Amino acid sequence: MNQTKREQGTPGGLSAEFIISEADYLKAMKLFARMTPKVWGVLGALFVVIALAVLLGTNSVRGVAIGGGIGGAIALVMCRVASPVLARRHYRNYPAIKAPIRIRLQDDGVMMISADSRYLLKWQNIIKWRHNDEYVLLYTMPRLFYIVPRRLTDSGFDIAGLMAWLEGKVGPPR
Repeated sequence: MNQTKREQGTPGGLSAEFIISEADYLKAMKLFARMTPKVWGVLGALFVVIALAVLLGTNSVRGVAIGGGIGGAIALVMCRVASPVLARRHYRNYPAIKAPIRIRLQDDGVMMISADSRYLLKWQNIIKWRHNDEYVLLYTMPRLFYIVPRRLTDSGFDIAGLMAWLEGKVGPPR
């Protein structure tokens, strides 16, 4: 359900209506969980520390390092396995996300309207954003985000304009 209509007084003059499907939610959660360069750097540093401990440490230090490395690897794998299962459960227990949402760009932010609520995400309250080929995520808290499907471009919504406004008002994607 992608509908776009031109409205007066809005950047790009467009609003669009969409529904977040379970597949959308799962893919958005995958984008949310994507590791940033900072996280990769920390993991790389931990790997180096563990490798040095295994190579240069005493027997007891080696044992702890190997155990820690194995435990960390298992934790990463379990997060990747558990995350989609939990995301499906969250989606199925979140009735409001299944309702149509209208998005509208405004000078002071992004208006999100559903049957139950109307919320203005003011530019200054969007703390970060990230995107991939399918979604733009707008964060208002470190772990709370709004999903904007990029497929809205197909119905004429100005996703490029939204991203340009985000770049200018919030900063580069993270």
